[in-house]
Amino acid sequence: MEELVHKDSVRVGLSGSVFLLQYEQTATMAAAKMLDDVLVRRFDATPGGKWAIIVVIDASHPPPDNDTRDAISKAMKNRGDRVSALAYVVLGSGFRAGAVRAALVTLNLLSQAAYPNKVFLKMNDAVDWIGATAPGVLKAFDVSRTKLEIEAFQNASHAPAPKPGAAARV
Repeated sequence: MEELVHKDSVRVGLSGSVFLLQYEQTATMAAAKMLDDVLVRRFDATPGGKWAIIVVIDASHPPPDNDTRDAISKAMKNRGDRVSALAYVVLGSGFRAGAVRAALVTLNLLSQAAYPNKVFLKMNDAVDWIGATAPGVLKAFDVSRTKLEIEAFQNASHAPAPKPGAAARV
């Protein structure tokens, strides 16, 4: 998995046509702008390409404020029909994690997204679902490779974040 950027407490990786957005703390407006910039650059670089997105959220972090949530939603909606599937993986257990998952399910139902979306407990389940839901993005033989790449990417995320002001790759 190629790390596209790691800044504003968000790591963005790309494995084939699957983006992984891993929030290391509550999303901020800066993170929403960075996400939009990264997606625009990658989507524009591949006209006609289809993508799947996996968003990883730690249930212990508070939700973003309304303006940030709206900016992230707009960034996703601006991708239009180029997104084939969106999976959320909520890390954590217990009541809080269950409440976060339930809130995401509700928000997804209300959003009326043009693409299928689903909330998961485990990363592997999310990758399997994308493989079944968006076979044009993630072919069956790529599912195992993508799982391994995401696991390695997440394990690397335990390394210290870059210092503020450090250059980010896009």
